[in-house]
Amino acid sequence: MPAKIDDILDEDITSLPAVYYKLREAFLDPECSYKDCAKIISLEPGLAARLLRIVNSSFYGFSEKIETIYHALSIIGVDHLNNLVLATAVINKFKGIPEELVDMKSFWRHGVACGMAAREIGERKKTGNTEPLYLAGLLHDIGSLIIYNKLPNKAKDVFTLCEQTEEPLFQVEYKVMGFNHTDIGSALLKAWKLPMRLVEAASFHHHPLQAKEFPIEAGMVHLADIIAYELNPNCKAEPLPPPLEEEVWKQIDMPPAVLPSVQDYIEIAFEETVSMFLD
Repeated sequence: MPAKIDDILDEDITSLPAVYYKLREAFLDPECSYKDCAKIISLEPGLAARLLRIVNSSFYGFSEKIETIYHALSIIGVDHLNNLVLATAVINKFKGIPEELVDMKSFWRHGVACGMAAREIGERKKTGNTEPLYLAGLLHDIGSLIIYNKLPNKAKDVFTLCEQTEEPLFQVEYKVMGFNHTDIGSALLKAWKLPMRLVEAASFHHHPLQAKEFPIEAGMVHLADIIAYELNPNCKAEPLPPPLEEEVWKQIDMPPAVLPSVQDYIEIAFEETVSMFLD
């Protein structure tokens, strides 16, 4: 990890809410029951209410109403619910970033759209548990928030140069800072001790062909990022459309013809899903 990145990632940034760590510890304890995990979440009433809104939304499409955290755990499992806890915790974590740099609602709308698209592509690939793909998509640009927070003047220089040269954001970041948002995002996700499947999917979303362990996941988030940009083209956090690596279609063994139907799905469910996570 470059020294500059190591200096930026202070303890405040690399720490997450206690409820996430408690739930993750409980998940690893074979003696822990769903009832024990439900108690942990119920200590945070606001979080519990938001989680119930999410699991009862069309994002999951369950036919029966889920009224308690215990019920939610029995249906989707601890690991799955812990991912939702992490998603909501991260969205609430980054506050106070100057509005002249980024509209935070627009930033997270892009992240939610990317997560939804990655999850839907995973469903069509029949990859099994697609929830990590949603989280990878949601967090794929998390490094940008750290740059805005810790290096706002550098971020302004990057945006200015992007407009002048019309080069992709991640390439200009290298020129200005010597690293880009995927580098610092990767370091943060590793500091949070997230699974490597998720880390690589987010870390290589601009260069999926370079992913070593999980190239298919990285390829799916790469495509999802492009779909998300099309849904939200005025997001200042990404001044220009992210370039498509054509070989990614072979990498994930999926035809380009699936894109329109994925876009249609996202457009139908997008606003409700955004409201579940952001409002």
